[in-house]
Amino acid sequence: GIASGYYGLDRVCLGSSPPLCVYRQPLFLAEELVGIPMQVMDGLVGMGFVGISHVHRTFLRDLNESFDDMSFAFRLTAYQGGDPSFLVFGNYDEVMKEGYAQTGISRDEVLFAPVVDLFRIPDMQGLQAGWWLVEITAQVHGHQANLLKLRLEYFFLEFIPLMILLGCILACRWFKDYWNVERAKYKCFVGTCRLFGRACCYLGILELLLVLYGIFFKAGTFEPRTIYAALDTGTSLLSVPIGDFVPLALAMFGDDYWFSCSVQAGSLVCFCDIQDKVRPLGFEIGGKEFWLRPSEMFFEVGTTPHGKAICMTGLSGNVQP
Repeated sequence: GIASGYYGLDRVCLGSSPPLCVYRQPLFLAEELVGIPMQVMDGLVGMGFVGISHVHRTFLRDLNESFDDMSFAFRLTAYQGGDPSFLVFGNYDEVMKEGYAQTGISRDEVLFAPVVDLFRIPDMQGLQAGWWLVEITAQVHGHQANLLKLRLEYFFLEFIPLMILLGCILACRWFKDYWNVERAKYKCFVGTCRLFGRACCYLGILELLLVLYGIFFKAGTFEPRTIYAALDTGTSLLSVPIGDFVPLALAMFGDDYWFSCSVQAGSLVCFCDIQDKVRPLGFEIGGKEFWLRPSEMFFEVGTTPHGKAICMTGLSGNVQP
């Protein structure tokens, strides 16, 4: 969303007993909002680091001054009369004790992944953290059984831009020959056409190389690779850089990505009945593997006019790298 307004200072307190407060917390006081629903809340308190803050006095940084070894933990649930979601702050030992009481996960089972520092901030030494960015390994389990068929389909679908470029070259050559009888009169046109034709030729060769690379090295497989992942409790989608989105989707969905799915508002939407054919997506964090299966990612959002169920897949493309 988009917000406009001005900065101010206010007291921000946690609902603890006794209350834990930051007395001069910089806040952004929004006067106009676009795309941010405020009907169910009064405001937002971010848990990011100074690298993505305009004022460099984040709530997390100010709160840290009240603890010797500040930690926090949270649990998010679909609260419908069951256990509610919660967020707990405290020193590390206190948070581990509360986490074990709430989840049964002992301290020995907790994984550690260091946050990557990326941002250089004026008047601060060294690089600083911004997002909760960690280094992990991602992969899709196995590969599509019909790998050859999938790659041929990928070739023909990606070949369409090549055909358009070829048409440009042929059309330009035809125009050049047509006007060649009056070359002197249309010398500028012929020179421009020749330059355009060469540019189309070079672009066509580059496009062909990219298509061949995609066919033999990317389509249908997503081998283990080290990536950076930004952890965020504010979204239920796995946001994938646009350069990896199609290879990942093809490895998981096969040719159903083309024939049973579509990208709507950046999110991948598919017919629900294909989820048994979708391959799981795995992550390795802190030396332990986690697998997301289609049954954990798909959720129904509607039906077609013919009564066929439509599901969100939990995947979306992101133009950021």
